[in-house]
Amino acid sequence: MEALYPSENGYQNNFDFSRVVLATIVVFCHSYVIYDGSLLREPLWRLSNHQLTLGTFAINFFFVISGFLISQSWDRSRSFNSYFKKRALRIYPGFIFVCLACAFLFAPLGRTAPTTIAEYWSSIDFKHLALRTLTLREPILPETYKTLPYPGSINGSLWSISYEFICYILIPVCALLGIFQQRGRVLLIFLVVLLINIVDYKAYHLGGANTPFGFSLLPQFIQAHSNKWLTLTHLLLPFVGGMCFYTYRQYVPRSIYLVALSAVVLVLTLRWFNFFEVAQSVFGAYVLFYFVFNEKVRLHHFAKYGDFSYGIYLYGWPVQQLVMLYAGHRIGVHGLFLVSMVIVMPCAAISWFLIEKPFLRLNAKPAAPSPALVAH
Repeated sequence: MEALYPSENGYQNNFDFSRVVLATIVVFCHSYVIYDGSLLREPLWRLSNHQLTLGTFAINFFFVISGFLISQSWDRSRSFNSYFKKRALRIYPGFIFVCLACAFLFAPLGRTAPTTIAEYWSSIDFKHLALRTLTLREPILPETYKTLPYPGSINGSLWSISYEFICYILIPVCALLGIFQQRGRVLLIFLVVLLINIVDYKAYHLGGANTPFGFSLLPQFIQAHSNKWLTLTHLLLPFVGGMCFYTYRQYVPRSIYLVALSAVVLVLTLRWFNFFEVAQSVFGAYVLFYFVFNEKVRLHHFAKYGDFSYGIYLYGWPVQQLVMLYAGHRIGVHGLFLVSMVIVMPCAAISWFLIEKPFLRLNAKPAAPSPALVAH
């Protein structure tokens, strides 16, 4: 049976198109959050019986893609230094620039009256801003967007970037431990993470437990950050799933019957069995890669003029908050999405051509794969 991954034409794929679509889905999801200040009307939140939102759905797939592409990047790296250089040059320039844009453009425009611009500047803790930027966290800026349905958040999309970088560190750690020397070890890691997520999901979401699986065995410092630990274990599943697909890329068969089976499982877990996020990292990942490596879907040159997915993800939230502030409820939730995308696309293009692309040229070899959330 033909393998899912085309060995000779693996570079001809639909990753670029998929990332742009996923980034746009995140912006669409955030339209409901920013417009309503809640998830009550978010489509997938309602359809899935409050399991996940469209944004979470997209981010999970971003991490699947990232697990595949970053494993490939590690294979092609000459050393630890070259690997981390590629990863840092892909994430940090765009991230630093959007944080500066938030501090010096979006936040001043969105400051809460009667705060003056002078009062805004004097209230910024620039050391704290620099620290949060270097640690890939959302900047906290004073007196901004406090009158909106989702108040005070300058860029709620940035939360996932630090988790993705943690996953990047996982790859060389696995290499040092010799996990990549045998394919079965990668599969074992995936099964362990899968088991933790299944138990966590059952105890934490369905059983009402207050702490995740095995939490009492962890150090007190980690226990003090239970939400972060839970988020990390959830995001590790799609990332390691992508790693596993890369490791077994020549052995996973291409079958429309497996696509149909996967679709059935996804529908069942979405509507009735409440395990959709777990199923998405296995069955959803198969459907995703079936599309990405489908030679009949020729979207291989989608990013010919630029890879805008990271920029769409980075600038979606601050633009939406600004549009919400000035347009209010006059345009509706779908109007908020459409108007915001008209502004977001030029921002993403500027980010790519002036920031991301020039820094990627610092690599001696071709540009590193785009981060998956990073592709929120």
